[in-house]
Amino acid sequence: MSKDKDNKKEPTFEEGLIRLEGLLEKLEGGELDLDRSLAVFEEGIMLTRKLNRKLDEAEKKLELLIKNENGLPETRDFDLTPDDQGEA
Repeated sequence: MSKDKDNKKEPTFEEGLIRLEGLLEKLEGGELDLDRSLAVFEEGIMLTRKLNRKLDEAEKKLELLIKNENGLPETRDFDLTPDDQGEA
């Protein structure tokens, strides 16, 4: 039975955001009883913490990728244009 549990992949960040938006809509709808509202709120808090951890991990990876020659993180402007615009 643990194989099924192991095969479940963790939702992507975007899937988590969609789930969080759905939970928010349920809470804002005002049609849930108190117990269900608390359960939905608790799920939302846990999901928010998980998403924040994912953002923190992504930020740390980016910092590693953009360290300067001295090994110190540096801030760079985010530019979507290619470096060599003349090349196809």
